[in-house]
Amino acid sequence: TRALILRTATACHRAGADVAVVTADPAVSTWAADHDIQVLVDPGRDLDAAAQTAVAAAHGRTWLVVHGDLPLLTHRDVTAVLTRCGSVPVLAPSHDGGTSVVAGNTDSFPFRYGPGSFQRHLADVAGRAAVVTRPGLALDLDRSSDLDMATLLGGLRNGDP
Repeated sequence: TRALILRTATACHRAGADVAVVTADPAVSTWAADHDIQVLVDPGRDLDAAAQTAVAAAHGRTWLVVHGDLPLLTHRDVTAVLTRCGSVPVLAPSHDGGTSVVAGNTDSFPFRYGPGSFQRHLADVAGRAAVVTRPGLALDLDRSSDLDMATLLGGLRNGDP
């Protein structure tokens, strides 16, 4: 898990993004600090609140909420999202209808994670979003079959994020 999250952080960093981890776990905080990753305190309510914590920390600058369970993610995927940031939010759907990445430059976003979140996110912004679909953004690890697919595609080997 730590290697997967570090791969995600490295891909984001290589794309030019500042990286932070939102957590309430002291062990994760220590691990992040050991890797020079900023730690933001998770308010502990749910994933939506954790994501909003990251957005608030951006103070109006461009922000990305990238989930750490994307084994095929590369810096090119993150760059593709960053280049679409502008007057509308950017959404990247996962293969199962979730949302792997949300990006924007506003002070808030109507996060509503969970099964089928991509359609909820899209509806909540009245369809006004840039949608980025790429293999590195689409495969997230929610089920054992996702892990099997990631292994088959070589996403769990140490590669160039």
